[in-house]
Amino acid sequence: MATKKLTYEQSIERLLEIVSEMENPETPLEKSVKLYKEAVNLTKFCKDRLEEAEKEVKILERDFNDVIVEKPFDVLEDEDEL
Repeated sequence: MATKKLTYEQSIERLLEIVSEMENPETPLEKSVKLYKEAVNLTKFCKDRLEEAEKEVKILERDFNDVIVEKPFDVLEDEDEL
């Protein structure tokens, strides 16, 4: 499956299918290698799409003067707060 024709959600679904196929002990080695290569491409597509989405997301917050300002979404900053 070509990643350019899939949405992010479809790519994730396909990755789950690939994992399932690769976990099957009856899957031949040659097919597993082909699936692995597809998974690498899908993973890159998903990573790139997430990075694009993060650039589009802005956080609105109030500054010290009670003025609403836009701030870029920073995943690492939010993970530290968890």
